[in-house]
Amino acid sequence: MHTIRSHDALFRFVFGHPEQMAELLRSLLPPEVTAATDWSTLQRLDGYFLDADLKKRHADLLFLVQMHGVPTLLHVIIEHKSGEDRWTPLQLLRYRVRAWDEWLLANPGARSLPPVITVVVHHGDAPWAGPRNVRDLVDVANLAPAVAKFLRSQQPDAPFLLWDLAAMSEAELEQHRLSIVSDLSLRFLQFLRKRSVAEAAATIARWQGALQLLLGHPRGQDVMVALFSWFLAGVPPADRSLRTVLVSIHDAKTRQAMKSMLDYLLERGEKRGFAKGREAGREVGREEGREEGRVQTLLQFLRARFGELPADLEPRVRAGDVDQLSRWTERAATASSLQAVFEHG
Repeated sequence: MHTIRSHDALFRFVFGHPEQMAELLRSLLPPEVTAATDWSTLQRLDGYFLDADLKKRHADLLFLVQMHGVPTLLHVIIEHKSGEDRWTPLQLLRYRVRAWDEWLLANPGARSLPPVITVVVHHGDAPWAGPRNVRDLVDVANLAPAVAKFLRSQQPDAPFLLWDLAAMSEAELEQHRLSIVSDLSLRFLQFLRKRSVAEAAATIARWQGALQLLLGHPRGQDVMVALFSWFLAGVPPADRSLRTVLVSIHDAKTRQAMKSMLDYLLERGEKRGFAKGREAGREVGREEGREEGRVQTLLQFLRARFGELPADLEPRVRAGDVDQLSRWTERAATASSLQAVFEHG
């Protein structure tokens, strides 16, 4: 199973596969370019960038494909900066030149360079607002118009294509009709970032049909582990009980598959120090920690669904036993009111 701890690693794992990269590119490139591309030739080029600066970018992916017999390099990166990065076009131009340098080293008899298409997949707090090409970074504003026009004509353009998740709603993403692997991966990256388990549980409950489809995909099990291990790595240690997510999944087969997967992740998490403060080998202490996690998860879930809670509710929740906590958490996923969660004990 593939456990993932960063968005870079998640993107690289999912979209480093030619099938997922092909569908992402088909949704972004112009129709005439898509039609000219022999997608069966798409291959990933590993280890292409060799200098230290480029090695720092774990999400850089470089592919080679044939377009009407012409080899074309497709450079795809993911950007997750929450603010504007003005210098991205210049950074990408450096990558483009390096790709050409590497091509000439690998093809010493070449008389021409292959086209390079650069794609940025952006997810963050706000839509992309920075420059989209190098020419817009060059300042000619205070020059005479004729001089400015000439100088601008001498500057490289080097635009990049932008897939801006931060500017999309879930409905807009769905219109791209990606496979379930790509669709859910992009949803997790954009719509679950910075969310607590309680806040995410209701969203994941809406996606349970998609989760069922994912489990039926050849890559489904590994991708699901990757998605939830990425999410687990991004929430605070006290909020890592994902049982809230499980009780919101109604399909028994999907719920059982997810339970097995979460048990695996939690076990690995404890080994890596996720469950800080628990003494290894003390079963009593571990159980107390689990119960406190159930209480905190339920309270956060209730606040996310119903707003501020009555002052007397937290003591009632803390007084509940394990069975009651499980029943209340399950009801909280579907109940229409706070009263409905607790009215039958």
